[in-house]
Amino acid sequence: MFRNPRSAPKDLRRPDLGMGHAIAALVYLAGATILGLVLVFSPAGVWKLNLTIVYGVVGLLGFLSQIVVGMGARLLPMFAWMHAYAGSGFSSLPPSPRVMSRRPLEIVVLAIWQLGVPARAIGLYAVNSTMVRIAGWGMFVAVVIETDNSVVVLRHAFRRWSTSSGTGG
Repeated sequence: MFRNPRSAPKDLRRPDLGMGHAIAALVYLAGATILGLVLVFSPAGVWKLNLTIVYGVVGLLGFLSQIVVGMGARLLPMFAWMHAYAGSGFSSLPPSPRVMSRRPLEIVVLAIWQLGVPARAIGLYAVNSTMVRIAGWGMFVAVVIETDNSVVVLRHAFRRWSTSSGTGG
């Protein structure tokens, strides 16, 4: 890539929200690594149990779940595009995979994840059930919204595009 640089596709939306999830996931991976090292080298105590729970939230919700959501934002549109193009007998182009999803929904999902994971971790560490509940409901809403957005994207896979311009119906 360094030897053969290419410009980004013109229809790539900025900022790239799927990449936002991936970057956040890597930050949480670093955080989980640091928390893991603290847990390994620290003496036992009540605070350590709470820190263990935070480690789980940061590792599972922060890293693993966000990387799934971030990669899904890239992989599902590519699958839908390829399936639709193959379904047309390679004769008509569906819309670009970069414009298949609903952008406002992607923004809401990213915002909820960026607020929900730390709120959940802090609430569990501080044993604040209200904060944990609010963060949990927010993240549930984000999952429902992301599922709806995924359905919108996957519907493209089963449509037949009538023109080669990619604007078919």
